[in-house]
Amino acid sequence: MNKALFSDESRRFAGATVYIILAPDNRYKFDTGKSVPLTVCVTHQRARRYFSTGYKVSSMKEYEALFSKSNTAIETRKELRKMFDRVCAKADELILLNYYWCDKNRVSLKIIK
Repeated sequence: MNKALFSDESRRFAGATVYIILAPDNRYKFDTGKSVPLTVCVTHQRARRYFSTGYKVSSMKEYEALFSKSNTAIETRKELRKMFDRVCAKADELILLNYYWCDKNRVSLKIIK
């Protein structure tokens, strides 16, 4: 698994943890010669949902460059952070909605699409 650009494990509802991470999509490999999309992955009870950011990286070196202090990397991280925060906010909203309106003992990612 790749190092996450952003991650958040702080969502705990009904005894379940929801893990949100922004990293290269691990369903794709860099060695195919194609660009790998950067996605926000929401995981709950081993079920995963991937949300596209619109950004792609062609190599691990290009992904690691996002951690640098260059102006381009900083601007890209700011845009990615905005997307990540929107997904986190939506996950909080949907999980709370699911928790209060559905079975209070079971949180599901089925409502996130």
